[in-house]
Amino acid sequence: MITIDSSTAERVPVTIATSADPTGGDVEFSLTTGASPTVWVAGTWDGSWNATTGRVSALSPLVGDGQDLDTDTDGVSDWSLWVRWTVGTEVPVRLATKIRVT
Repeated sequence: MITIDSSTAERVPVTIATSADPTGGDVEFSLTTGASPTVWVAGTWDGSWNATTGRVSALSPLVGDGQDLDTDTDGVSDWSLWVRWTVGTEVPVRLATKIRVT
């Protein structure tokens, strides 16, 4: 779990493990209160896929109050950050991390 201040606006780095290079396709993020994600926002790839490790980094859109991934919900402090990417015909969806807003 990562902790961010309620006044912040920041991108969250995520490492993705996959068996094929996904960087030619889209990477998207969703922020939920634990439910399955339904709204997705485009993120960005951060570097190249490493064929040896099968890993690549991605950056979420801005997370925070009033940002693309908005944390401005009264009384909610714990969030789930989801990531999905397209590689060929596959579209994996993974829980990337938990975020606590303080």
